[in-house]
Amino acid sequence: MIKNTLRKLLLLISIIFFSSNIFASDNNMPEAEKITTPSQEQTDVQKIISEHKYSVKVSGFFCTRYRWDDLPSSTPGFDMRFARLTLTGNLTPDFSYKFQSEFAGTVRILDLMVAWNKYEFFNVTVGQQKRNFTFENYLAPFAITVNDYSQNVLNLGGFFDRVGEHASGGRDVGITVGGEFYKYGDHNLFKYALGVFNGEGINKSDKNKGKDLIGSVFIQPIKDLFIGGGYWDGDFGPDSAAVDRKRWTVGVSYKSNGYIARSEYIASRGGTLGKDNIPLKSDGWYAVAEVPVYKKFGVGAKYDLYRDDRTMSNSITKYYAAVNWYMNKYIIMQGAYCFTNDRMNSRDYSGLTFQLFVRY
Repeated sequence: MIKNTLRKLLLLISIIFFSSNIFASDNNMPEAEKITTPSQEQTDVQKIISEHKYSVKVSGFFCTRYRWDDLPSSTPGFDMRFARLTLTGNLTPDFSYKFQSEFAGTVRILDLMVAWNKYEFFNVTVGQQKRNFTFENYLAPFAITVNDYSQNVLNLGGFFDRVGEHASGGRDVGITVGGEFYKYGDHNLFKYALGVFNGEGINKSDKNKGKDLIGSVFIQPIKDLFIGGGYWDGDFGPDSAAVDRKRWTVGVSYKSNGYIARSEYIASRGGTLGKDNIPLKSDGWYAVAEVPVYKKFGVGAKYDLYRDDRTMSNSITKYYAAVNWYMNKYIIMQGAYCFTNDRMNSRDYSGLTFQLFVRY
């Protein structure tokens, strides 16, 4: 009896509700009580997305490498050098974002930043990002012609920094303002960037009260040529034992239709955290060039000098020759030879590297 009564009651409620939906007029109902159909809801969502112009692009690359050299202590073999995932896009027409993570070896966040790009002459980037120091720091590993970054960039650009900072790939947490201005033909003549960073590298909080200040200025006399430099003033480590990091760089970079020419000098003053009797002055210089040859091939060479104490008696000089096969926009194969004159450790040795880059 009770079950039958409940069934009849539910049926009656359903009939009343259904009837009210059929005979109710939208024109006579308050706006808040109007019924929204699934198609209308979908249209509203599409409108919101369209107004915000939100976008996301998934990309990245990985690199498999084989290395050999004639040092007695080395072991030739394969390794997975890079495996990166990148998400980029726009939050609104004026705000963009970037997320990049490395999965080869230790999994870690490389880039995580938001940028305000309303004006060409003034934009702001906040978060973990590349330091605005040297041309080569901004280049991806598959765009540097040879198989490794220059020694001065690695040691003095925040990669494997001589001050004792952990491996950070030239990145740090902070804020950068920059832009370009003064139209000169089909491009802007001047570009600049000014960054304030913690000075501790990626995924680390600051350990002292000071901040690293990095400024850079470039002139672009023709579309594909950049001439300029930068200055870096900061401290590394806790306040009680911090070491100076004062550096400057000057360089030139050209890239057009497969032709590449780039050179930079970096000078540094500062010690190494936790180590005494370390030279306070160091510097380095490199010059690299690549020319396109038969079809999709490029041939490159590089001279790379680093002096940890600014003396030739303790210098390390690397001479590179490389062949790059740009099979298509997704796949690059590279073979590189390097002869190293290591005066610091009184030895010379040769090495071969073969790399396969796959972009997606």
